[in-house]
Amino acid sequence: MQQKIPKLVITGGPCGGKTSAITFLVKKLTELGYFPLIVPEAATSLINSGMSPFGGEVALRNFQEAVIDFITLHESKAVDGAIQSGHAKPVILCDRGYMDGRAYVSEEMFQSILNAKSLCVVSARDACYLGVFHMRTAAFGAESYYTTANNEARTETIEEARILDERTLSAWVGHHSLSVIGNSGRGFDAKLELLWGHVLRVLGEPEPHEIERRFLVEPVLASMLPAHSVQVEILQSYISSVELGAVRRIRRRAQHNAATYYETVKSPVRVGVVREIERQISADDYSRLESMRIANMETIRKIRHHFIYCDQYFELDVFRASLGGLFILEIELLHENAPVEIPPFLRVVREVTGMSEFSNYMLAKHGLPK
Repeated sequence: MQQKIPKLVITGGPCGGKTSAITFLVKKLTELGYFPLIVPEAATSLINSGMSPFGGEVALRNFQEAVIDFITLHESKAVDGAIQSGHAKPVILCDRGYMDGRAYVSEEMFQSILNAKSLCVVSARDACYLGVFHMRTAAFGAESYYTTANNEARTETIEEARILDERTLSAWVGHHSLSVIGNSGRGFDAKLELLWGHVLRVLGEPEPHEIERRFLVEPVLASMLPAHSVQVEILQSYISSVELGAVRRIRRRAQHNAATYYETVKSPVRVGVVREIERQISADDYSRLESMRIANMETIRKIRHHFIYCDQYFELDVFRASLGGLFILEIELLHENAPVEIPPFLRVVREVTGMSEFSNYMLAKHGLPK
């Protein structure tokens, strides 16, 4: 099987620290034994070469199509370089990715451009990248450091930077692993260390542990969630695992009739922490494994709502079929003692972290808790 090269997107608002962050990550990843390759930012590269996104819709569309072409070419070359290097631990750092263009054009134009390039939201957002890391603009919480002097392609005011930051973040909502790197008030070094922690988590370093808290919440209408929230349809089945005590599952994540597929093996470590090994698989592999699912277990059917609240990335699972009426809020954390701020538009019935009867596995096996 061809090696799957992890690709990480470093994105964010103007003056969020992307360039410094990528330099920082190259150093840290190299020290950890990785072989990092960089995909440069498409828009800045094109603007600095003399191509302008200004001059009306035609010019804007032509520019955004060029951005997509640039990303496709350079990400492909980076993958080729990683494979040809023969290095055991290559990783590709992308200075922005496909979905960033969504922040700069209408939704209609963006979808049209994706279609013209044989892409869709699912293939451009989910299938390409292992993790997405959004560096908040200094215009949120570090205003005294906001500047455009370090990038000739940038001209935004502080207010424009805030708007672009939110639009860029919203463009990536729906990805299965999105981290928001905010300005804590403790300085830029602390911001970089926060980023590093999230990168280690996504790469499974030093151990592939998932730290998660889960809450049973009262039913809520989708209209009560933030406007940027994204719905993803999930089918989840369980198959036999050869590893003692491990749970093996396959999952289909779909949106707008396009899907990505995953196989995951989870082993308990302690309450709220599991060892998780996950890989993206093909539709054919998913169909083959689906035929091996455990016969007496129901396939989990749920709608997952992804949304941001206070720089936290939440997932609200609304279960369907025989589990209808069950609403569970989840959030993945960097540390077990990390605080969680529950959105005020959700009412928690109780926390169910570590309660086996509310695990997806037990729900598939036994149905709703009595």
